[in-house]
Amino acid sequence: MQFGIDDNNNRSEPLFSGQKARCPLCGGTLVGKCGDIYTWHWQHTNDRECDPWKEHETLWHRKWKAKFPKIQQEVIIERNGEKHIADVKTKNNTVIEFQNSSISTTTIEIREAFYGKMIWVINAQSFKENFKIRSIVSSALRNIEEESSSELEHIKKSYSTFIKDIETKLNEIYSDKNLKESEYNAKKTKKEKLESSKSQIDILHDSIIESIKARQFNEILYLLGFDVKDKIEQLLGEIGKTNAEIKIKRNFLLEIAGYEDFNIENKNFKLVKYESINATNFYRTKAILKTTRKTIFPDIESFNSEMGFKNFNVKSKLYDFAIDLTETVERYESEIIEDSKKVKNLNDNIRHTISENLDTCISTIEKDLSKLSEEKEELTNKVSAQRTRLEKAKIQRDKEIIEYEAEFKQENEEKKFEAMKKHKGFYYFDWKHERKTWLVSDKPIFFDIGKDYLFQKVQNGVLKKISIDDFLKTHE
Repeated sequence: MQFGIDDNNNRSEPLFSGQKARCPLCGGTLVGKCGDIYTWHWQHTNDRECDPWKEHETLWHRKWKAKFPKIQQEVIIERNGEKHIADVKTKNNTVIEFQNSSISTTTIEIREAFYGKMIWVINAQSFKENFKIRSIVSSALRNIEEESSSELEHIKKSYSTFIKDIETKLNEIYSDKNLKESEYNAKKTKKEKLESSKSQIDILHDSIIESIKARQFNEILYLLGFDVKDKIEQLLGEIGKTNAEIKIKRNFLLEIAGYEDFNIENKNFKLVKYESINATNFYRTKAILKTTRKTIFPDIESFNSEMGFKNFNVKSKLYDFAIDLTETVERYESEIIEDSKKVKNLNDNIRHTISENLDTCISTIEKDLSKLSEEKEELTNKVSAQRTRLEKAKIQRDKEIIEYEAEFKQENEEKKFEAMKKHKGFYYFDWKHERKTWLVSDKPIFFDIGKDYLFQKVQNGVLKKISIDDFLKTHE
């Protein structure tokens, strides 16, 4: 106890050890305790506390009470015949209780009911490590930054998606353009090959015929198409057939030329074996008696009918036979000439087919090239337009993102200012080993953690930081 009642009935503090005074609450005898170690104070003679609410005072109690005027310290409160000593009672009749040790929920409720208007100051230095404190301002500022950053990232992502779509479209157009250019170049190369081949049509003609006969691949023939190949093969078939006929006829003429000549009445006959003569040629055939053939006047017989020629077989071994083949030779020679012309015409037809289809193919390719050129130009323009669009989109994106960043920065500054103004001095806290008894209190509670400030519990999980000087000014 800091104050006792002296002989003059005044509140006083002890001046020396052993000094006597009366207890202001119970009237019992107090003895002064004035040592070198402990703060000077009064103590009941039997070392007891007459107020059951009072705990043995610590240096912490006395330091806190010393912050208030002495007139406000250890004030006796009486209600309904019950008296207790309040640690401090301020000018506005607010009782301040300094609590160093744990107390029960019942004690808290009784004291708050008795004092009414009061606050608690709790010595939290022994369990301050159980507090995990986070600044609400810092959390709010961090949230503002995170929300702003998230929103800006969302905007950037939207721009990124938009620009990516433009780039994808640009790549698609560029790919189409490259395909058209490849197709154009392939067609152009094809046209150049066809034109070069057309300028050497005879060489091409021979090359195609040779490749068809040898069943080998021919690039130009492939370019002309299968219809042309089929037609040329058909013409070559006719040429082959005609050449075969010419060969047969020429061989026959060679065979005739090899026969022995025999002159009858200034006409040239050829000596042929009987069995080699067709009976239908009886009228051009003569039978020469072998024994007279080399005489001046050979014995020669003519035939009047096929039957007569056939019946002559019985004595054919006695005769040599001569036949006039002038007409046959002339006919074969004429046919060979006609067949040769036919072969030439067929070759000319092949050459014409090749040339005509070359022209058609070249003409078709030229039309394709013209169309491809237009399509290429159109795609080139689209690529240029899409690139321009992409560049504008990037410029617009950069410009608007800068504007958004400036706008967010301004908004953030305003939000931060409001957050700091609203939450200044407020903290979130977690109490690892919370003293549950204090949950029943409905009076203001302040925690002293040994700093120059206190933490006021404003609600569960929230503290308000207040300097001790401001606390004392508020509770003078």
